[in-house]
Amino acid sequence: MEFFKKLSLFFSQYANTSEKNVGKFFARLNEGANRHKIHQYIINYLQEDIISFTVFTEYKYKGYNYLKSKKKRLNLYENALAIVDDFNNFEFSYDASNLANEIAGLAVKNNFSDSQIERLIYLRKIMAYFSPERGVYNYKHSSTFGELLKDPAKFMLVGDCNQIVSLYLYLYSLRYCIDDLKLISPPNHVAIYYLGIQIEATMGRFTSPDPDGDILPIQEIATINILDVTDSYFKTHKIEPKSMLDASRLAFLVSSNREIVKKNLDTAYLNIIIDNINKNNYPLAINFAKQSKKINLIEYVAHKATIYFDKKHNFKEARKYASYSIDKKELLKQIVRSEANYLYKNTKYSGAIKLYNSLGDVAMVQNCYLALYAFEQKKLGKIISVDDIKRQSATINSMYNYAKKTGNKDLIKYSTDLKKYLKK
Repeated sequence: MEFFKKLSLFFSQYANTSEKNVGKFFARLNEGANRHKIHQYIINYLQEDIISFTVFTEYKYKGYNYLKSKKKRLNLYENALAIVDDFNNFEFSYDASNLANEIAGLAVKNNFSDSQIERLIYLRKIMAYFSPERGVYNYKHSSTFGELLKDPAKFMLVGDCNQIVSLYLYLYSLRYCIDDLKLISPPNHVAIYYLGIQIEATMGRFTSPDPDGDILPIQEIATINILDVTDSYFKTHKIEPKSMLDASRLAFLVSSNREIVKKNLDTAYLNIIIDNINKNNYPLAINFAKQSKKINLIEYVAHKATIYFDKKHNFKEARKYASYSIDKKELLKQIVRSEANYLYKNTKYSGAIKLYNSLGDVAMVQNCYLALYAFEQKKLGKIISVDDIKRQSATINSMYNYAKKTGNKDLIKYSTDLKKYLKK
């Protein structure tokens, strides 16, 4: 069984089982999902493997070329384990006596329990490990997570505030429940919030909570990472519109920044609809338009699809898409006109007459009958005698009937004169 699991991963886009679970989770997302359940799923994923969750979302939703390699992503996961080993060695040799007074002061001031003090001490050790003074970590705005996941024995770890927060959370999750913690998000920044204390991951120190900072649930780190600016130093590839829609759906379900995520979701829907229209995949385009519940997007697809299928002379499909439009009546009328013209051009006059009649187009109905008259007239061939005329009685009767429907006096007179010979 293990062999087949590995074989399945080998032929998939996923580097490990954690990535596969995250990918399947994103694929199932939609705006109608239960937000409470989604929040709990994300907390569970972050608790289980925040590193794989973050790397995979960068790969899928930020388009970094270097992350397209599964081997490279696996290397990043190995580096994460190297960071854990290095931290454990640091913690083992770390002189924690200096922490006693600092934590004790916080504990007395805030009336913390023993378990809360234990967690604060552990957080303080993480802060000490990543402290800028040690030279292990260096802050860089809008960096990729891959710059942070390096072997600390060989390289400086470089990352943005949300990325170093993610690494803090990773180390914390190895020992405690990640939802012990919250986030605090001052403008253009994010830090960890615990028991009324702001933990500045980039600087490695405790501070008072920023009065301009919003307190956010821990799962919002997922959407903060997704919405973060792409590192311009690294080449990126085009991100599939479906992937962007998945990411926007997650942000919509999780993020408290409603204005931004709603705008992003609307844009993602528009992009995936345009992408499918460009591929002439109108079933998918209308499906996404309906999922968006945006009347303007449904209308946009309906018009585009109606025009496309009308030009392809697939009038059945054109009518189907016209039915989605608020201009349904006018579009259907245009389709009838187009189909009638198509039938007329291809000498299918009987069908064309029915459609032109439904439009009340008398002139085109007469043109159809003129064409039918001309078609019958060609059958007469060379007429020399009355017997020749009598042998063409069926043709002459048809000509007479068509002539009357054209209203053309000359044709009526000519066919009437011929009919007289039929009685002789």
